Amino acid sequence: MFCSILYVASILLFVFLLVFGSIAEMLRDRQGNINGLVFVAYFAVILLYVAIRYLKKGRVLHILECFQRNKYDELMPTWLLFMILPVSMVIGIGGFALLSVFIIQPYGLKGFLCNILCL
Repeated sequence: MFCSILYVASILLFVFLLVFGSIAEMLRDRQGNINGLVFVAYFAVILLYVAIRYLKKGRVLHILECFQRNKYDELMPTWLLFMILPVSMVIGIGGFALLSVFIIQPYGLKGFLCNILCL
C-alpha cells in the first residue's frame, strides 16, 4: 500500500510539474528564501492528496473488486505499468523546460508573482 502511494505520488509530481514549475518560476525571489519552501509545499500537497485518496479502505476494496474479474487485468502487461513513470518524467520535465525557455525567460516572467505579492 505504501509503495503504491509513493508510485502514484511520483507520477503526479512529474505530470503536474509543467503547471507547478511555471508558477514556482514566477514566485522565485532574488534571495532564494522562498524557493525551497514552495517545492516542499508542492511535494507535501501531492503526497497528502494521494495518501488521503488511497487510505480510504472502501475505495481500495471497490477498485480491487472491480478489476479482479476484469479481462483487461490479464491483458495489461507489467512493463506497461512501469513505463508510466518514465513517460510522465519526460512529459513533465520536458514540458517545463520548453515552457521555461520559450515563455517564462523571453517575457521576463521569472519572479513576476513574487514582485506583485511581496510588495
